Amino acid sequence: MRRSTFLRAAAAAALGAGPGGRAGVRGPDGPEGDGRGGSGGLLVAKVRDLTGPGITTRFRMEATDLGIPVRVPDGRMLFVFGDTFEEARVGGGWWRSPVGLYSDTSRLDEGIAWSGAVGGEHARQLWAYEHDNPLFTTMLPSDVILLDGSLYLHVSVHRGWGNVLWAEVWRSDDAGATWRHTGARFPGDAHGGLFQLLTWALADDGHVYAYSTGYGRNGPLLLHRVAADSLADPAAYESWG
Repeated sequence: MRRSTFLRAAAAAALGAGPGGRAGVRGPDGPEGDGRGGSGGLLVAKVRDLTGPGITTRFRMEATDLGIPVRVPDGRMLFVFGDTFEEARVGGGWWRSPVGLYSDTSRLDEGIAWSGAVGGEHARQLWAYEHDNPLFTTMLPSDVILLDGSLYLHVSVHRGWGNVLWAEVWRSDDAGATWRHTGARFPGDAHGGLFQLLTWALADDGHVYAYSTGYGRNGPLLLHRVAADSLADPAAYESWG
């Protein structure tokens, strides 16, 4: 499924939600798993864990979160993770965010197998900064997109979790191996604080469309679009909602 199709489906599901906030998505035993059965449902089943002890130990990342996938130009998949530690607990040493792992997996139904990490033997932070510095605490990824051979990563900058100072966009021209700041920065209170966290996809009309919200993830969604070649220009975004 194309990401643009996914975004359209997500919007339809949200608009179709009833008063209780439940969309009309059918489970394996009918709506809400009520045992009535039915056709046209989407069955989702866990394949296996992606990270953790014995899985990502060799990358010194026993604890991590997120895991945002993107296909890079050479055909591999890159997964971008947030706060990462070398022990299996929060605060368990060598704090990094964001970090990236590569996979050559072609059969997703067999589970993801990791082939390497950004940084070499161990998963290193995608760009250098100190956590818990005088200005901010950490930088967390929202979504990553491939445009014309380059990767663009939206991240939010936090002073304490959820207190977003600003969001920004980083770019990689070498499949995620190195990153540089695009200069794009969005204040934490942009759009009433609803541009802190987003997901985006390239549409057939040459625009990137994005849904954004606040970092509490309990607020409304806004819809935006921007010409693909202007992704790093905050003034070029058109917004609705």
